[in-house]
Amino acid sequence: ELSQQSGGHLDPVSKVLILPEQGFLVSLAVDNAIKVWDYPTATVIWEMVHQHGEITCWCYEERKRGLVCGTEERTIVTIDLPDLDQLRSRMREAPPGMVSSGG
Repeated sequence: ELSQQSGGHLDPVSKVLILPEQGFLVSLAVDNAIKVWDYPTATVIWEMVHQHGEITCWCYEERKRGLVCGTEERTIVTIDLPDLDQLRSRMREAPPGMVSSGG
């Protein structure tokens, strides 16, 4: 279960994107908080808050390893995700409770 107890969102989740080949799940809450989860361990490994308009739709762009998002302001924005394999490696090396985050 991916929940607030495992570092999850404080607000309701509005979108979910599963990246099965990478073993990650990306979630978006109504407060524009984006979290990347290591799906097998249900652990948040990266998070940020998008500051420029509510995200209304999104997709994963595999070549650039990022999100392409539409906003309520009728704009298209891209959000670069960190190297997820590196994050997973750091997560395994970090002490329990340490979460990598970005902005």
